[in-house]
Amino acid sequence: MSDIDLRAFYHRYIDMLNARKFNRIDDFVHDRVTVKGQPYRRDDVLAAWEDLVDAVARFHMAGRRPRHRGRIGVAVRLLDTGTPVKEWLGLDATGARVAFTEFAILQGSRRSL
Repeated sequence: MSDIDLRAFYHRYIDMLNARKFNRIDDFVHDRVTVKGQPYRRDDVLAAWEDLVDAVARFHMAGRRPRHRGRIGVAVRLLDTGTPVKEWLGLDATGARVAFTEFAILQGSRRSL
């Protein structure tokens, strides 16, 4: 997959998440993935996203331009925003909007590209 294709794939993934089109997660996430060094199933990833958008109203990810990290990955910086409506990651649901920066390295296997 070329650098341009990888970046386009990343943008489609973020668009899918922001649109809450979780029924399309199969297009972006393998059956088994590694998150922060731990193995997860696609269903675990989906459950985490559903919990997040349930707890944080208007959650939105704004991706900065991804940096190419070789043939099988990109490094990205995201600005995540939303308003917790339930306790989430230690944040009380005060009605105050939150914003935080997230850094991620998204990789696929050579076989998947």
